[in-house]
Amino acid sequence: MSAIAYLVSDYHAPSHTFVRREVAALRALGETVVPFSIRGTVPEGAEPVEQVLGRSPLAHLGALIGHLLRRPLALAGAWRLACSHRPPGLRGLVWSQFHFIEAATLAALFRRAGIARSSA
Repeated sequence: MSAIAYLVSDYHAPSHTFVRREVAALRALGETVVPFSIRGTVPEGAEPVEQVLGRSPLAHLGALIGHLLRRPLALAGAWRLACSHRPPGLRGLVWSQFHFIEAATLAALFRRAGIARSSA
């Protein structure tokens, strides 16, 4: 059985109290839940959360290289999608590349945590 990923913008934000309660309820039912956050800070004594942003550039590069070695066609397809699904103009293109790198990093974190792709 694989773990369930729970992704939010900032896991420890006060406005995400309901998220932490839901994660606790799932765990009480025996589920393995791994929370992920795009950004944010972890208050002292709080549950550690894997975060996408704030990692070193080498961590992001490592995630890209790992995907390139493991599944190059899937990575190329994801990159094409990132380039085509964006606002028009240079700014949209640049931001799509940042989001693509963040997605690759998140996928690497999921893989490391044992998060499997859903068949549903």
